[in-house]
Amino acid sequence: MNLEIRQMLQRLIDRQDLEATELQRFMGEVMDGRVEPAQIAAVLVALSAKGETPTEVAAAARAMRER
Repeated sequence: MNLEIRQMLQRLIDRQDLEATELQRFMGEVMDGRVEPAQIAAVLVALSAKGETPTEVAAAARAMRER
């Protein structure tokens, strides 16, 4: 697991919100097929457990629309 995703997961587990640019970059990588399914699942489950903020949802949507 790459260090950036590991750090993102730790922040989510610690119930910290993600920066919009951080989540947008992650979702862009997902949409481009560069993230393993297990990593995607881990981030999405941790995000859901923390509770998504409107900023995080908007960042993910923005990344998907750009692809």
